[in-house]
Amino acid sequence: MGRILLTVFVLAFFGAFAQEDKWYPGAVVGADNEVIVGSLLFQHEHDLVVVRSLLGTDVLPSWQIISFRYYDSAANLNRRFISLRDKEISERARLYEVVVAGNVLVVRREKYHSGGEVPDRDGFCYYFVRGGRIVSLMRFRTELYPEIRSILARPEREMRLNPNRPDHAIRYIQLYNQLKSDMRLLAVR
Repeated sequence: MGRILLTVFVLAFFGAFAQEDKWYPGAVVGADNEVIVGSLLFQHEHDLVVVRSLLGTDVLPSWQIISFRYYDSAANLNRRFISLRDKEISERARLYEVVVAGNVLVVRREKYHSGGEVPDRDGFCYYFVRGGRIVSLMRFRTELYPEIRSILARPEREMRLNPNRPDHAIRYIQLYNQLKSDMRLLAVR
């Protein structure tokens, strides 16, 4: 009964904005590992996904989602989102877009929703995830860089990377993930 009321409430609330909202074909993996394929409407400001499928319409809050993905034809990207809970920040799970996958994740959340295109640099807050902790990318220099610095000394010099710049911090993490992946492949052989 509660789920039906929540669905009706959310659909009524968002029904007024349906002309502006973009539905994307995609899939959601629920907390019970059930995969639902259909049209997705992501409401980042409320951390929920509305799914229209052959089985009907479901409203899934972040705590009922493991991940979801869809193809954004305007940006020509496959977008992937995951639900994360960092007990140091909040007890509530939140939905984050995965920017870099690997040993250390880089994720982002939209700062605000203007209804139009959101600039990557100014419209998002970026984080890295390691050991279950979600840390602002602004803390890369003090939180993660000291650990990975020795591994990345040569690429750092060659590419002239600066750990104080967020865009370079993302590149550091990409390089670190690649090196860790290469090391695992060598260990298997």
